[in-house]
Order: sequence, then structure tokens, then C-alpha cells
Amino acid sequence: MKLAGIDIGTNTLRLLIAEFSGDGIYRKVDSGRYITRLGEGLSGTGRLKDEAMERALRVLKGFADKCSENDVDGIYAVATSAVREAVNGRDFIQEVKNKTGIDVNIISGDEEARITMLGVFPGLEIFRIRIFFALFCFFQRNYFNRLGRCLCFRPAFELQ
Repeated sequence: MKLAGIDIGTNTLRLLIAEFSGDGIYRKVDSGRYITRLGEGLSGTGRLKDEAMERALRVLKGFADKCSENDVDGIYAVATSAVREAVNGRDFIQEVKNKTGIDVNIISGDEEARITMLGVFPGLEIFRIRIFFALFCFFQRNYFNRLGRCLCFRPAFELQ
């Protein structure tokens, strides 16, 4: 199974596509990291700038194309503080859906912190674990394991 994780951050957008085996081992298929400065000017206006949203949309269209080219089985996309705090953040997310087909989840600050903390494992970069912990748990919770148990790491973590 191939899955993609997308992280829409305040300054950087990240993509990781991986192929997973039945035992939870994954192999990176493709990735991308682009600085878009989506949150540029947010603190002064409370809004995402049109130019910043356009930069991010161009990158997200490219991410959607990469997902299509790689025949991914699912995409888990999250947006963090800039989108969460912006007055027009939800409008941006709807525009992403309309122009790319990607459904984006705006995660809370607590969820962002929780996922980041779970990513602090020796020898692994935070982004990779952060996105794939969220990705695995999302798909396992919603598609694979209706008991709400995340099987992405051993031992299993209970989801709240």
C-alpha cells in the first residue's frame, strides 16, 4: 500500500510518499519540501495573503500530481498554526480541495504538539515520524482497526 503525508506548515510544505509492507515497514517512494511562507504577514493582519496562498496552492498541485503519478492509496494532509489561526484559513482549505482534490485536516495546537512529541525518537527526523504516525493512525482508526488502536509502532499506542 502507498500512502502520502502532507504537512502544510507556516513556512514550509512537505510531502512524503511511502510504500508500506504488511509488517509496518515502509520504503520512501518520493518526497518534497518547499518554502512557501504561507504565514507571511499573518501576525499583522490575521489573514493569509493572496500571494502566499497562491504559492502554497502551486506546490500543493505539484504534490497532488506526484500522488497521482505514484498511484497512492490515500493522502493524509494536515495544516498547522498559520491556517488554524488565519481568519481565511478555512477558505484556503476549501480552495485546496477545489483545485487539488486534497482534503486537509486543520489540527489543533495540542494535536500538533502531541504528534511532534511522538516524533522524538532517536535516529529519526521529526517530520517523517510526525506525518507517518498521524497517517498510520488516521488510516488504521478509520479503515483498518475499528478498535482505535494504533499499530504503527510496537508497543501499540492507545488513541484518545
